[in-house]
Amino acid sequence: MRTVENIKSGRNYATVNVGNIEQIIECQLPMGPHVIQGKVFVG
Repeated sequence: MRTVENIKSGRNYATVNVGNIEQIIECQLPMGPHVIQGKVFVG
């Protein structure tokens, strides 16, 4: 599983590095007992 690197954060923002878009499938979103491969939410 890839980790999200927290670069900087403040009161109303956070800057993170999730890596190359080509490697997004290596990310995981834990949803209770399930894990969704290749899913990252940013906003």
